[in-house]
Amino acid sequence: MKYAIYPCPAGKLLLGSVNGYIQTVSFVTPGEPLPAMTRNDPVLEQGLSFLARYFRGEQPSLSDVPVRMEGTPFQKKVWDELRKIPYGEIRTYKEIAEKISPAHPAYQAVGQAIRANPLAVLVPCHRVIGQNGRLTGYRYGLEKKAYLLVHEGHDPEEFPDFPNENPHR
Repeated sequence: MKYAIYPCPAGKLLLGSVNGYIQTVSFVTPGEPLPAMTRNDPVLEQGLSFLARYFRGEQPSLSDVPVRMEGTPFQKKVWDELRKIPYGEIRTYKEIAEKISPAHPAYQAVGQAIRANPLAVLVPCHRVIGQNGRLTGYRYGLEKKAYLLVHEGHDPEEFPDFPNENPHR
């Protein structure tokens, strides 16, 4: 795997590519050892460009980045729904579950699939909140989820559990 780091206001993002596709984007835990970085890789450059445009407030399209997401058929359905959530909008776990399987919505399974999303920010799992308006879980912490939502134009007052330590407060 080839790697690159994107330093964003919410923390460092580690991008990983294999065989011409971005396969992982994740927030780095402070102090976590990093793999050797790759220079001048066109695929990683596309991912870095996507992130630069996103953090400038633009609305880049994931179709501009070659991605491959490994997962179960159910996970891939959930991730496809996440990709449909427009910049600046939010959905609930319930809405995603009912969209995928209206007759038998699997709320917990949807939450698990969202948690397994291998492409943070690119596939916007941060745009999914609880039915009660709470931010609920986010693999990388509620502070990062809150930062990304406010970055996309949301008011912190929309969310009853908005973290006090978030820099947007």
